[in-house]
Amino acid sequence: MMKLAKMNHSFVIAIVSMGYFFSACDDAVIHFDRGLDYHLQGKLEDASAEFQRAIAIDPNFIMAHFHLGWVYQDQGKLEDAKVEFQRVIAMPPYPDFAEAHYHLACVYSLKNEKEQAIEWLQKAIVLDETVVYRKIYAPGVETGVSFDNIRESLEFQQLIGEIVLIPAGSFQMGDSKNEPESWMKPSRPVHGVELDGFYMDKYEVTVGQFKQFVEQSGYSYEGDWNDVAKYSPSDQHPMIYVTWNDATAYAKWAGKRLPTEAEWEYAARGGLKGKRYPWGDSIGNVAIDGHKANYDYDENVGRTTVVGIYGANGYGLYDMAGNVWEWCADWYGSDYYSKSPGKNPLGPDTGKYRVFRGGSWNGLANTMRVDFRGLNAPVPRTFDGGFRCVSDLP
Repeated sequence: MMKLAKMNHSFVIAIVSMGYFFSACDDAVIHFDRGLDYHLQGKLEDASAEFQRAIAIDPNFIMAHFHLGWVYQDQGKLEDAKVEFQRVIAMPPYPDFAEAHYHLACVYSLKNEKEQAIEWLQKAIVLDETVVYRKIYAPGVETGVSFDNIRESLEFQQLIGEIVLIPAGSFQMGDSKNEPESWMKPSRPVHGVELDGFYMDKYEVTVGQFKQFVEQSGYSYEGDWNDVAKYSPSDQHPMIYVTWNDATAYAKWAGKRLPTEAEWEYAARGGLKGKRYPWGDSIGNVAIDGHKANYDYDENVGRTTVVGIYGANGYGLYDMAGNVWEWCADWYGSDYYSKSPGKNPLGPDTGKYRVFRGGSWNGLANTMRVDFRGLNAPVPRTFDGGFRCVSDLP
């Protein structure tokens, strides 16, 4: 979860000067000032008591309610915090109090109620888009981070649900079922792998995101946008016709990287052990239940679908099976599993092909197995190849 920056005096002075303070009586202000001092010192119980005393004297003292909510949030009393922030927003004439909207979004995020978190965060940004910058990076200028970078920050992306924290852990990598097809042999032997935690994009990189990268960076994309539009017709569809180098360049621009093959399989499994697909062992009855992913050109959509249409796996990741193949950072080695290191493997030092994972809208169900090792030359662009990114933990 996102960690809030500690409150500082310059921030308190700024919000007090905004006009939210004028109606309080002197005695209430005395308790409010004490509460601020206690909060700054980390004495949360004392701060809470002083803010409550201020409210008892002046029930309409908006900043006392706001800071009491903040103290409750820091104490983990999320329901109490939610009540206070909602009370602040409901107090006329303060429905435009962006700080309260932002804190309410944080409370919902901490409660793992993502839809409400995104809703209130968006409201906060509409009222004052700098609020996110000031809160995540307070006290601000000393960090050297500009507001231009805020929407790309890991804190912001995690709060609004664009990236998912994949916890550190270990798993059995490879084909534990001894599948009969000859092309499954490189997925054996099964071997234990331990990985550090990382963030992964919840969705495959979209056409719109890649266009933004090209426009802002000046990157020379040599693919044909008309070809892209034929199979990914909107900005919300996954980007296709990207080489491994295109994907790597995007990831670098975004401050991220491509996942290793081990990270990709670990994330795709979503916490399940020894299963074929991100949801279990069986494709299910397509005639009755429909498809669990976008695959099989002849029987399904016939092109990519908007990212996130099908259900998420156990980690909250979408389209880890089907839709588009996803580039991994590793060179491909058919015998690599027999000599892979046990912790954070990076793949062979060199090779002819890069790892391609997850299957696609144009592939059969068995290519969507979480342990199936696809491969492709780094240079060709394909109508069913895309990618997603990961980020190291701070």
